[in-house]
Amino acid sequence: MTVEGAINASNLSFAGNISAHQVIGFVSLITVSFLTLGVNVVFLLSINSNLYLPHILPQTRCMVTSLVFNELVEVVLVTVLGSLATLIGFLPYGESFCGIQAVVWGSLGQHRTLIIIMIAFERYVDTMCPSTFGPIAAQRISHISCIFSWLLAFVIYSLTSLPFVTGRDVIVNPNGPSYCDATYYFRFVPMIAACIRYFPAALFSLYIFGTIFNIGRRKKLGSKELKSDVTKRRMVIDRVCVTTLLGLVVADTPRTLKQVIESCLTTQIPLWAESISSWCNLLGSFWPAVSFYLLDQEFKATIERRRKPSSVDCCCELQQGDLPDIPPFPPPRNDPETRRWVEAMERSYSETSLSGRMYGNGKIAQTTSTELCSFVSEVFP
Repeated sequence: MTVEGAINASNLSFAGNISAHQVIGFVSLITVSFLTLGVNVVFLLSINSNLYLPHILPQTRCMVTSLVFNELVEVVLVTVLGSLATLIGFLPYGESFCGIQAVVWGSLGQHRTLIIIMIAFERYVDTMCPSTFGPIAAQRISHISCIFSWLLAFVIYSLTSLPFVTGRDVIVNPNGPSYCDATYYFRFVPMIAACIRYFPAALFSLYIFGTIFNIGRRKKLGSKELKSDVTKRRMVIDRVCVTTLLGLVVADTPRTLKQVIESCLTTQIPLWAESISSWCNLLGSFWPAVSFYLLDQEFKATIERRRKPSSVDCCCELQQGDLPDIPPFPPPRNDPETRRWVEAMERSYSETSLSGRMYGNGKIAQTTSTELCSFVSEVFP
């Protein structure tokens, strides 16, 4: 359906033509969409929390955050906004929005490819050169690289696809999210764009992580390097990253096959195949959070501690600068009872006594029961 046809369809009366199948599809899409948004928001909050920061490198955390944010934008732009067309049978947002959605969705696919390559390359360098990788890949450089990847993805899409765009098609799918896709002068342009989006990420991540695990298998199991906590933690992050990236590549496979088949046959695929492509792409947005939760015990413990914070964790996280300012005491009254209190406190908590109560980390030890009884006996003879 063209954009003009989709917009003109909005002038028709559709309230009496909504079937139970459309309602079920709309409710399913909205439920899965908001569940995806909630899971990914919790994932972003957990991976960037202070509890998980010691267990992941800042550059890895920054790139995974950018990858999940890419999935969030795609779910909001395509699934949430396209679910309404599943119910009413057309996209009611207008031609301008349709063009913006087609361009942004194409750029998001290229950005996912760039982030997958960046994560694979980062894990490879961290494994091969762990001593020199930390100073080179600082947190600020990682942030700049992630921001630059968004711009580079738009540039790649603009150079490979945007000059050949002739218009936009509205794909209304009763079994999945509806969306706007671009039409091109030449039929092979979508196939080239799909191959640029799919094959570099798949081949590069397979080669990089295959090399990493090959090197780890060749090392002796009894070496001190493999027994260190840093090396074990690096192996866990490698395993989580390869599962996440390959899962996203597998989820993008039906969409790539769809574009290649449509380019070769110059016809649209059936709606059931379109539904499989859309649902695989949507369910792939869950995968980063699921893989981290299942394969990384530290991340799972972080979510549990955020969900059920204990009093011990709250006390341990307090630092000296977090304590509130205590207002000064008023001047003591000049009576025998007050002087007895002041003298007892001065003897018990003098400067010499406090210096003996200090630990190496600057925290004051708790008063023992013997000292407390001695203090009470002095105040109340």
